[in-house]
Amino acid sequence: MWFDAPSLPPHPGHSCRRPRWRSCHCPPGHRGDSRSPPDRATVAGAGEIDLDGAPRLAGPRVDIGADELTCGDSTVNPGEACDDGGTTDGDGCDSNCTATGCGNGIVTAGEICDDGNTAVGDCCDAACGPEPEGAACSDGDACTPQDDCRAGVCTGSTTPGTGCLAALMNSLLLRDVAGSSRDQLTFGWKKGAALPADALAELRAGTSGITFCLYDRLDTTPRLALRARIPAAPGCGSPGCWRPAGSGVRFVAAAAGNSDGIGALKILPAAAGASTALVAGRGADLDLPKLPLDVSDGLAVRVRSDDGLCLGADLGTVTVNRPDLVKAK
Repeated sequence: MWFDAPSLPPHPGHSCRRPRWRSCHCPPGHRGDSRSPPDRATVAGAGEIDLDGAPRLAGPRVDIGADELTCGDSTVNPGEACDDGGTTDGDGCDSNCTATGCGNGIVTAGEICDDGNTAVGDCCDAACGPEPEGAACSDGDACTPQDDCRAGVCTGSTTPGTGCLAALMNSLLLRDVAGSSRDQLTFGWKKGAALPADALAELRAGTSGITFCLYDRLDTTPRLALRARIPAAPGCGSPGCWRPAGSGVRFVAAAAGNSDGIGALKILPAAAGASTALVAGRGADLDLPKLPLDVSDGLAVRVRSDDGLCLGADLGTVTVNRPDLVKAK
């Protein structure tokens, strides 16, 4: 909670008093709390929310960023299904102010799990019981596509996975420069399988992101050595710009983007043997693994989009594998 001069608490020693650059959760009765009258000098603006995303009822000069605690005050406020004034679960109104029952995120009598929904395929079924061992699920990680339920938890495997489009010519370069500001990643995918332009529609619109996955130690249990993520960003967003490139797509990172060090990506669709892709990264944000890599059975790369496209490369020839440089094809 940040206070400006006119909005400091009127009572010295109040537990919520802080310097203006600090924040706090306000207790009942404080002027930054929604259960007390708003500051007479101002009112909350339309659409303003508190620290937890709930509607704010007091003015911005009073509680910019504050958490206006409401659940448990015996009043059903916006965002609450019920409020019995208590924190006991299983009594009809649980401690998160939702009705007791499967799918509210709180395990109560008759439930073994409760993940906040009644969907299947997430290891907690529609009746709040565990799904069978080995049932398919998704852990949300594009680099672990072969997921299954284990003891009620969705667990991903670092096996690279199959079913990706392959290319006749692949290349990988990793360069680890002391100080990390000049670390480098370059991956080329050339003379690839047939790739129709409509497979890139969501990437061109910026509504799908891309994840780059590098695996080593393929002869035993594969290891995910590097993951780099380019988020979706319609138009130009904080990660950078997704733009059409002819019938293909390209991404150019923003100067201070959040694309895990990936500065550029281009995918060009074409008939079999002519499609191409390039991924390039550089700098301190590129989280390279410690080199050299375990290349006893080569390396594998998977480039996966959020909407299901996968470009794959199995790099069986490693020409350089040093503490500062890896080259493979």
